[in-house]
Amino acid sequence: MAQRIQLRRGPAAQWAEVNPVLGQGEPGVESDTGKLKLGDGVTAWAALAYASAGPQGPAGVADDTSVADLVTTPGTETAKALSATILDKVENDGASFFAGVNDFEVSAAKFGLTGVGDETVKFQEFIDYLAANKKIGVLPHAAYTLSADIDFPGVEGFGIRGMGRASTTIWQTTDNIPIFRLGTGATETPNTAGFRMWSIKDMGFRYTNNRPATNTNAIPLLFVAMAYQFRMEGLFFYNGYYGWKVTPGQVVPWGFTADDLYFNKHITGGAIDWTGVINNGPNINFGRIFVEANTMTGPIFILRGHAAWWPPLKSSGLCSAPSSSSSPLRPGTPSALSSLSGPPTRRRRS
Repeated sequence: MAQRIQLRRGPAAQWAEVNPVLGQGEPGVESDTGKLKLGDGVTAWAALAYASAGPQGPAGVADDTSVADLVTTPGTETAKALSATILDKVENDGASFFAGVNDFEVSAAKFGLTGVGDETVKFQEFIDYLAANKKIGVLPHAAYTLSADIDFPGVEGFGIRGMGRASTTIWQTTDNIPIFRLGTGATETPNTAGFRMWSIKDMGFRYTNNRPATNTNAIPLLFVAMAYQFRMEGLFFYNGYYGWKVTPGQVVPWGFTADDLYFNKHITGGAIDWTGVINNGPNINFGRIFVEANTMTGPIFILRGHAAWWPPLKSSGLCSAPSSSSSPLRPGTPSALSSLSGPPTRRRRS
């Protein structure tokens, strides 16, 4: 049978008139004010202090925008700042309702990255921190604007991930430069120590203006040192010259997994360019790749390696099949796609 517990209560005037002595730990409530006193078994009511409130909580967002406005107008500067603030609080306070933000992951909001204004300096500080502390950085939904390329240090054990390639965008405003330079600071002499065990996932890369094919330095991901045993997944290359390029004379990337890569129709050169790399990289695993080759001058893929796993190529219908296992893919006609369909096959690249 349920038990009902009721506190001793009465109007403030009645308490003052009776002025009782409450037992030790006995609560008394003023029914008209809501105030509470706890007895000590000795002191009369009038001499007892009211129970004090707890510590003040954190201040709310200082803005005139209502919650309703934030909900109905996503993408506003206030909404972006609020989203970043919440994510930062979740990480620092140990809450768990944002899955994936934990001791190994750090929110970009911690470094003031909110998707507002030029954030080149803050973004570089964020990347440097992740590399130095072997953390995964989390980029909330926003377009992060850069005016210079970002050095992705050539060390192991860190990475960044967004909230999806349609939600997190790295936006370069300067023409004809890379967005990320991967492997900076590593020994860039070929056949020496490179960098490994890093990752880039779930984001898009974009230049403010579409790049003509003459802008050959407009490379979202430029590898400047030997990279191996890494993962790149869920990436969208909106425009530029090539989406992914390796500096000529450098060792070919190897031992990696690249999956769910989308090369958009506004790319003017091709998808991946490993021209001039040396050695034959083993254990290369390509997953799903989608190419819209409408404006690409080609070759679309220039690759080198062996023991490579190639899936069926999904295309907008403007790629031709390679005539041999070592030939690059070039723009062609839709009818040539038939030889690229079917189950995955294992092909060797020389």
